Amino acid sequence: MGYSDLYAYCQGLLPPIGRNVIRDKVLELTGVPKIPWIRAEMDTTLYRGFYLCGDNADAVPFSEDRVASLLRQFGGRVVVVARGLSRSWERIVLVKEFMHLFDKPGQMTAPEQLEGLLSDIMTGSTDPSPQFGSEIIAFWMAMGVLCPEPTRQQLLQERRGKTGDAEDLAISLKLRIPEQYVPLLFEQDYENRLKKIIEHNA
Repeated sequence: MGYSDLYAYCQGLLPPIGRNVIRDKVLELTGVPKIPWIRAEMDTTLYRGFYLCGDNADAVPFSEDRVASLLRQFGGRVVVVARGLSRSWERIVLVKEFMHLFDKPGQMTAPEQLEGLLSDIMTGSTDPSPQFGSEIIAFWMAMGVLCPEPTRQQLLQERRGKTGDAEDLAISLKLRIPEQYVPLLFEQDYENRLKKIIEHNA
C-alpha cells in the first residue's frame, strides 16, 4: 500500500481534511506505529520543518547530541516543525513531512548531500538531487490529499473568470493552506504532475 491508496481515500472527504486524519491513514498504510511531532526553533529561510529518522540523522540542522536525544525520546522517528508558524503553514508542513513515510530508498537526505539540497532550495534548481526531488514530490503529495480532486474541480469552475487576492484567500481559508500555494492548484500541468506521482507510488 502506498500514496495512491491515501490519495484515493482522501477523494471521498470534504475539506478541510484534518491533519490527524491524514496522519492516521498514512500510519495505517505504511505500518508505522506512530509519528510524533514537535515544534522547535529553526531558520525558516531554510527550513519550516523536517522528518527526522535514523537514515537522515546527520543531515538535519540540529547538533548530533540533540538528534540522538530526539530519536531516543520519540522512538526513532519524529517530525519537527518551526515554532511560530501560522496554523495553515504548520498544517501543510506537517502533512508534507508525513508524506516522507512513503519515501523509497535513496530519497532520504544523506549528510554529504545536505549542501546540495540547500543549494537546490535556494536556487530553484531544474536538475534537483534525488533528495530534493523527494521534497518536491512530498509537497505535491500533500497538496493532492489536502485538496481532493472533486473539490479542486469545483473551485476551478468557481475561480474561472475571477481575479484578485480575495478569491485566493477564500480558497486558502476553505482548504486551510497558505494563500501563496492556491494558484499552484490550478496550474495547467497540475493533474499530469500528480498523476505521475500517484502512478509512481501505486
